[in-house]
Amino acid sequence: CAAAYLFTGPTLRHDLPALNWACFAWGIALVAIEFGYLLLYRSGWKISMASLTVNITVAILLALIGVLFYKDLLLPRQCIGIALCLLGIFFLHG
Repeated sequence: CAAAYLFTGPTLRHDLPALNWACFAWGIALVAIEFGYLLLYRSGWKISMASLTVNITVAILLALIGVLFYKDLLLPRQCIGIALCLLGIFFLHG
């Protein structure tokens, strides 16, 4: 990505002022999630179970953030989906 940016984009000096805090937060979150995957694999988790668990956890956290900070509504269908995801994690790790 960095190489493609250098060949196709304007200049870094031009683009840096246009960035806001969300860009930096997103970058930190991506690095943290990938580092978490490495730690999971290193501690002996199966790749398929680690990926599934992380994806479900991130989806549930994003749903909660949407409800708490953006006043999104959770429909009954979405609540059932969250419950089924949590039940699936329980059965996988139980």
